[in-house]
Amino acid sequence: MTKGGVEQRGGSWRWRVTVKGVPYSGSAPTREAAERARLEAKLNGGADMPLDEHTVSDLIGMWLADVEHAASTAERRDIALEAVPKTFKARPARSVTAPVVAALWRQMADAGTGAHTILKASHALSQSFELGVRYGIVPMNPIRMVKPKTPKATRRAAPTPAMVSRLLGSFDAGTPLAAWVRFMAVCGARPGEICGLQWDDLDVDRSRVRIQRAIDRQGNVTPGKIAELGHRWIDLDLPTFTGLRRIDRTVGCPWIFTHDGETPWRPDWVTKRIRSRIEDLGLSMRPYDLRHFAATQAIAAGRPIPEVAAMLGDNAATVMRTYAHAIPGESQAASVVAAALDGLG
Repeated sequence: MTKGGVEQRGGSWRWRVTVKGVPYSGSAPTREAAERARLEAKLNGGADMPLDEHTVSDLIGMWLADVEHAASTAERRDIALEAVPKTFKARPARSVTAPVVAALWRQMADAGTGAHTILKASHALSQSFELGVRYGIVPMNPIRMVKPKTPKATRRAAPTPAMVSRLLGSFDAGTPLAAWVRFMAVCGARPGEICGLQWDDLDVDRSRVRIQRAIDRQGNVTPGKIAELGHRWIDLDLPTFTGLRRIDRTVGCPWIFTHDGETPWRPDWVTKRIRSRIEDLGLSMRPYDLRHFAATQAIAAGRPIPEVAAMLGDNAATVMRTYAHAIPGESQAASVVAAALDGLG
């Protein structure tokens, strides 16, 4: 038998469990992480749990301990799982049926959870139950039986140069926040990737920067979404590169963006401040739209799709699917082909 629980204390979640008379405890930054750590302690302690004692949270914890996701994917996954009601996650896994799942999707929608978030939660829960089926904890996967509504495909317009210029102008020149915003607007790097920049990533001789890591919401360093080589280089214009170099450097600290001279900024801290500034200015955009701005502007200027994909840290197919609308309608491809053909005459 086991006993224990998870509770919030201050800014962290404290977990505890007793397995066969031996107490285990610890803390984690999120409830999901605490539940995962508690489950691992139960399993490592040799807990013999009857099948009907496994909860949905137990399945989620087992799945999270079994998968590896890139920082951006893990962040969206965790947000989706946090939106799942606690009452559902506390249910015995074997009590979850198709009607229960249908009620879950309605409950989340009524609570204002977005369709995309519900879809991501559905995927995570389905994977968790699949693992439960594999381990013999549950007889079937009820999540697969009731799909949530598919989100309507929407194409969000990228901000205009005037909007981005106004946002940039609202930050004091020479400050780290100004450099951070300009960098994202120019090269479209993800927030976590920018927070993960270190001084050694700057190539002063060639005015370029190397992206090879990211910072997640908990402040952990992850590889992020990067090229097969383990990093990608981005050539920068002089003002953007100079903005990075002008940031005051703390002796002994590798991070370019840091509060205390020891740890890097967290992406949610930065985006909250940018979002607040956007609201103050009355602009119709999101902080993440700076990435879309960089992509659409580069494509509209005629830069090759593979080049834009390399800048964004995405593959060409994803860039085409996401930003095809930015490709100029006027094409000079035919004239180029004709010139080559005429040159044979």
